[in-house]
Amino acid sequence: MRLTAASKTRRMIAGCCATPMYLAFDDKRPWVSAFRASFGAEAPPVEMRICTRFRRSQEKAEDGVRSHPGYPPAMFVRILAAWPLTLFSRSVGALP
Repeated sequence: MRLTAASKTRRMIAGCCATPMYLAFDDKRPWVSAFRASFGAEAPPVEMRICTRFRRSQEKAEDGVRSHPGYPPAMFVRILAAWPLTLFSRSVGALP
């Protein structure tokens, strides 16, 4: 679903319960933003927060997780390290 026809993001909403699942960008970013609550108890711990300059509250979280106003270099190092593995993995199709 798109909020408007000009939106550069797509949101996947579960049809059964209207729960947000993930947010995908149209600019070819190599990731989707998944809502952590969708994974339930099996969700891995939060490692970093990105693009926090867009948050609504100026309050800082007190949980010890680093917040970055943009994209931290460590994130790109991890993406680049994983990229060769994607060349040899099985394709599962494109996201809607």
